[in-house]
Amino acid sequence: MQAHLKNAKNRPGSTSYLSAATQNEFIHLMASTVRENMLETIRQAKYFGIMFDSTPDQAHREQVSEVVRYVDVDFTKKTVRVAESFLGFIQINLKDAESLVGTILSQLEKDGMDLQDCRSQCYDNAAVMAGHKSGVQQRIIEKNHLAVFVNCDNHSLNLVGVNAAKQDVMMMTFFGTIQALYVFFSSSTQRWEKLKIAVPKVVKSESTTRWSARVEAVKPINNHLDEILQVLQAMMDGATETTDTRSEAMLTPEFLTLLGFWTNVLLPIDRVQKRLQGPAMNFPDAALDLESLRDHFYNERERLVSKALEVGLNLCQEWEVETERRPRRKKTMVGETSKDAGLKTTQEIERAMKETIDPLHTEIHDRFTRLHDTDAKFGFLLDVEGLCTGISRDILKTKCENFGQTYNRDVDGEQLYEEILDFRMMISTRTNVKLTRPEDVLLFIVQYGDESVFPNLRIAIQILLTIAVSISSYERSFSKLKLILN
Repeated sequence: MQAHLKNAKNRPGSTSYLSAATQNEFIHLMASTVRENMLETIRQAKYFGIMFDSTPDQAHREQVSEVVRYVDVDFTKKTVRVAESFLGFIQINLKDAESLVGTILSQLEKDGMDLQDCRSQCYDNAAVMAGHKSGVQQRIIEKNHLAVFVNCDNHSLNLVGVNAAKQDVMMMTFFGTIQALYVFFSSSTQRWEKLKIAVPKVVKSESTTRWSARVEAVKPINNHLDEILQVLQAMMDGATETTDTRSEAMLTPEFLTLLGFWTNVLLPIDRVQKRLQGPAMNFPDAALDLESLRDHFYNERERLVSKALEVGLNLCQEWEVETERRPRRKKTMVGETSKDAGLKTTQEIERAMKETIDPLHTEIHDRFTRLHDTDAKFGFLLDVEGLCTGISRDILKTKCENFGQTYNRDVDGEQLYEEILDFRMMISTRTNVKLTRPEDVLLFIVQYGDESVFPNLRIAIQILLTIAVSISSYERSFSKLKLILN
C-alpha cells in the first residue's frame, strides 16, 4: 500500500484507484478494526460502566454518544489502565426513557457486551435520564441492580453555578455586560484587531453549557480592565464607534466589584471541574474535591466579599466612579406605615454577593448526596491509606461483608476481608513500595502473581473503578467530531 501511494503521488496521471468511495471504504475498515479491538479489550476486562449522552448536531439530528469505562488488567504485560473509550454515535428519533433504554440495550447487544456485567451508569441530570421512578437509570437498574447510577458531577456543578448566578438581578446584569462586551468586539473585525493589539488575551463569550468556562470570559477582563477601557475610550474619542453604553456599563461600582468577586469564585470551580473530567478520577476523590469546594465557600465567604468590595472601591476611585447613590427604596404598599430604610450601593453589592455564595455552599451539599452515599458505603476499597493500615479490623470486616452482600455474584465478602489482611501483611514489609492510588494496588497485585492471587480484592477494586463521575470530558470532543462528520 505504501509503495502504491508513493507511485500515485509521483505519477499524477496514473490510475490510483483512490476515489472518494475507495477512501471512505479504507477509513471504514480501519475504524471497524480499531473499534473491534477496543470492544475485545472491554470484553476481556468483563466489568464496565456506561455513559450515554444525547446532543443535536448541526444537521438537527439527535445523536447519542456511547462511552464505556473499564479497567484493563493485563497479567501478561503486567499493566493496569483505567480507560474510557468513545465507541461512536447512534442516531435516534425519540428521546423518551423507554426508547433510550431500547437504544442502549440494543447497542450493548450489538457490541457483544452483557448488561449483567455493567457495574455503573453515568448520565446528565435530565429527568428522562436521571429520574428515580421511570428514568433511564431506574429502568436499567430494574434489569441489573448492580449498575450503580451516579449523576454527572460536572453537570451537577454547572447547575449549582447557574442557579447561584440567578439569585439576584445584579448578577444577571453583570454576566449580560460580559456577553455584550464580547459581542461588541467580535461583531467587527476592526474592533477585534484593536482589542488584540491592546490585550494579549482577547475576551471570550460566556459558556452556556460549561459553567466553569465562564472564568475564561471573566478573567481576561479582570486582568486587562485598564487596557479594555482605554480601547473603548479611544473609540469614543475618535467618534468612529458608539461605545458610550459599553464603557458606562463597565464603569459602575457593581461591575467593578463583581469582576474580582466572580474571578475568585469561578477559579476554584474551574479547577475542580477540570479534575472531574479526567478518566483517572474516581468517586472517593471526586467526593473529597467537592467537599473541599463546599467548605471553601463556607469558610471564605466573608473574605471573598470584603476583598471584592475593597478592590472594587479602589477601581472606582481610580476611574472616578461614584460609589454612593441615593438608596433604592421599595414602593410603599397601601396601609403600610413604616418606610424602607434603603441600602447604600456598597451594602446592596455586599448583600448580592452573600446571597450568591450561600446557595453555592448549600447546593454543592444537596446535589451530590448520591455520590457521597456511594463513597460512604464502598469508598474504603479505593482509600489506599485506609485499606493498607487505617481502618480497624472490626470496621473493615463489616464493610467487606456489606460489599460481599451487594456484589455476591462477583465477590465473597469473607474472603475479601482475609485477602485485605494478607495484603496488609505483605505491604508492611515492603518499605520501598509506595501505593497512593487504587491503580497502584491493582498494579502491585498484577506484578505479584497471576489471577489466582487476591482475586476478590482485585475484582472489587476493578468494579469500583468502573464508576464514572463525569461525562463532560467527552462533550467538547463530541462537538468537534460532529463538525468533522457534518
